[in-house]
Amino acid sequence: MKRLILFAILILTFVFSANEPPTRAQAEQPKCDPAAVIKQAAALTSAGDTAKDMAALLKLQNDISAANIACNGMTFKGDRSKVFAPFDLPKGQYRMTVTTTGGFVAHTKTVSDGYCSSGNLFIIGADKQVTEEDLISSDGCRIILAVTTASDPWVLTIEPLQ
Repeated sequence: MKRLILFAILILTFVFSANEPPTRAQAEQPKCDPAAVIKQAAALTSAGDTAKDMAALLKLQNDISAANIACNGMTFKGDRSKVFAPFDLPKGQYRMTVTTTGGFVAHTKTVSDGYCSSGNLFIIGADKQVTEEDLISSDGCRIILAVTTASDPWVLTIEPLQ
């Protein structure tokens, strides 16, 4: 019965994900260059305008996040289903990889105006350690990662394609 439910979820996911737009090409990948971000932070000065100062700080925050993802990727871990808080995925092409010994289904959903292709990872009924990969592209979007089925401990990473 459990496998039948997992199979039904898998089929529904394929049906709904088939209508997504194709992955867009892009010119620039995130770069692992913390020195450039530090230089940018050191050059910050107040413009004397609260709105402009906040815009500069938010840009710096986005640049720090992009450099961190480029240098370290992102890792999510768990042993059951879980929905993660929305996070920003800088412009780029990414590989999502999950490793588990059990069943696993995860999806990404865009929650911002920026374009983000949805990623889907499926491992159904594994009885040994299995790794599955999918690709996701972003024009600079905010996404939610939803692990909807998990029966054993798992590790999911999102890292830029080099």
